[in-house]
Amino acid sequence: VTGIVREAVLALRKLGAQTGKIHAAIGPAICGACYEVPEAMRAHVTGHVPAAWSRTRMGTPGLDLQAGVISQLKSAGARITFASKRCTFEDRNLYSYRRDAHTGRFAGIVVGKREVPAG
Repeated sequence: VTGIVREAVLALRKLGAQTGKIHAAIGPAICGACYEVPEAMRAHVTGHVPAAWSRTRMGTPGLDLQAGVISQLKSAGARITFASKRCTFEDRNLYSYRRDAHTGRFAGIVVGKREVPAG
């Protein structure tokens, strides 16, 4: 919603990355079938990122954060090379504050690779 995905891609371009050569791997996240939110929040988020619209298994308003991020990355010209199918709420091997009510940590990594001209 705040544009951080687009800004990250723009920052990579400013560092010399070319459109079409930016690859993204999406790690585990709570899925849209599990991420219940108030209707007003879903309306706000999907007003900016329509692909995030979801309904939970219980039929309540939800958000699919992974779908929202993927749509923004594609719109910014990035290529999705991997998208995890693991839901952090459902998979007990992954941290989920919503499920367990205690704090944990995730990390994200950005790796740059300079291409060396042939010859």
